[in-house]
Amino acid sequence: GISTTATDELAALRIILKTVVSYWVLTLGAGWLALVLLLGYDKEFRLFDALFLTASSFHNAGLVTIPEGLPYNASLQSFAVLTVVMILVLVGNTCYPMLLRGVLALIRRWHPEGPGKQAITLLLRYPRTCYTHLFPADATTWLCVVTPCLVGVQFLVLMLVDYVNMGDSPGEHHSMFHGVDSRLKLLGILFQSICTRTAGLSVINLSLLSPTSAFVFCICMWTSVSPVVVMMRSTTASVYDEPHAADGSPTSQPRALTSRKEMGPVRGQLTTFMSENSALLLVLFFLILLVEEGYKTSEVARELFLSICFEFCSAYGTVGLSMSSKSYSNCGDWHPYSKIVLMVVMVMGRLRGLPDAIDPTFMLQGLAFQLDAPETSEEEDNEDSSLEAAHNTTDED
Repeated sequence: GISTTATDELAALRIILKTVVSYWVLTLGAGWLALVLLLGYDKEFRLFDALFLTASSFHNAGLVTIPEGLPYNASLQSFAVLTVVMILVLVGNTCYPMLLRGVLALIRRWHPEGPGKQAITLLLRYPRTCYTHLFPADATTWLCVVTPCLVGVQFLVLMLVDYVNMGDSPGEHHSMFHGVDSRLKLLGILFQSICTRTAGLSVINLSLLSPTSAFVFCICMWTSVSPVVVMMRSTTASVYDEPHAADGSPTSQPRALTSRKEMGPVRGQLTTFMSENSALLLVLFFLILLVEEGYKTSEVARELFLSICFEFCSAYGTVGLSMSSKSYSNCGDWHPYSKIVLMVVMVMGRLRGLPDAIDPTFMLQGLAFQLDAPETSEEEDNEDSSLEAAHNTTDED
């Protein structure tokens, strides 16, 4: 294994802090500049609107201060603005761990030899000991595959339901893209495929969602940020108890981390994430249905089932979308008891992304990292060699 000191870990923490802050500032600055140029800085309040939309998209908040909403028309401006928003949504949330590791890898590649490069090597070799959203190479590769697949599946399903099988006769179903230009439909479907799971932004009238499309939206909102959370939990290194001598007294040896082979499997963490609190959620959903049916006519209650299910999934996924055609969400017309239950659901959805145990990121005690040699890749072996060489140079000095 490779022993590291608290000094090495503090240096790594300083680097990750500078990198994350720089990443946020540069991305938000570039997004703000792009939106200002696209929305028109000569118009009233456009500077603030662009800044607010940039921060809202980057942090996946789903709020917009533009009076007319996001531009969704056949103009080049609309295409450019929505493209910038989609990029900000991705780089600020689902693609953030992948891009962060890529940035650190580039910095390490061009960084001169010395303590700084040693700290970056430590970050890349043992990322979860310093930052919750920086993952090992294999976990990052898994995210690079799964994230586009989730977007692609929703895109294809929405294409099938609301684009390919759209009817034009009065007796047939008219989708939310009925009467919209084909290129604009593709842009709208792509935008919703990227923003539905986490961002809560929309450029279409969700009150026109077909039952099939609403079901797809519910599934996507329920999964939410599951790939990132699953990786965060499955790469959490288990820490052994402090070693003790034969007489039972604690020794001065540092604690050890288990290999990634002993960490929670991805499949198990995914199953836990998707099914946790299922019994309680079913009870809460039943309570909302019961209250709404008790205070509304049975006919109205039957018509509201899909809307209630959509609002429930949106709340648990902390997305914020609604199938309402009004200026407020459909839950605004619910009974106060139902609203209280929905608030509980939102709190539960917000908490489900937390680690299920004390994260090793908060343990800085000069840990000795021990990984089985046969399980390490060639890239990781090179990083280990670089780290050991830096230690030897320091010792000789």
